[in-house]
Amino acid sequence: MQMADTYRGGLMHALIGFMKKPENVSTEEFRSWWLKNHVPHVLKIPGLRHYVVCPADFAFNPKHAEFSKPAGADGVAILYFDDEQAIRNAFLTPSGESDMEHFNQMGLVSVIVMGEAIVQLGSVVLSETLAN
Repeated sequence: MQMADTYRGGLMHALIGFMKKPENVSTEEFRSWWLKNHVPHVLKIPGLRHYVVCPADFAFNPKHAEFSKPAGADGVAILYFDDEQAIRNAFLTPSGESDMEHFNQMGLVSVIVMGEAIVQLGSVVLSETLAN
């Protein structure tokens, strides 16, 4: 699947999944499974505009500017869609349902949805909702 070449100035919604691997699975096994086995499931989700996989290396304490292991999660996946309805529609499809079933086998901890970006790379990007 080819993701859309259009980018609406950061005004997309993101579904963010926080992952924690099972204790009996090594970090290397988890990352390999994620990248080689799970990514193909994600790329079949209709309406997906952009996908970012972020395996975690360390936890960071900003108060003390210190890194530590282990991180609280083993990674974050960010799936971008045009809007909330596109997210709903995507996960009501067989591909969306298959994606969640596949990932739940390995270690999904929680999922949140981030609304339209307001600040991106130091620039203020106002959504239509905020501009009115």
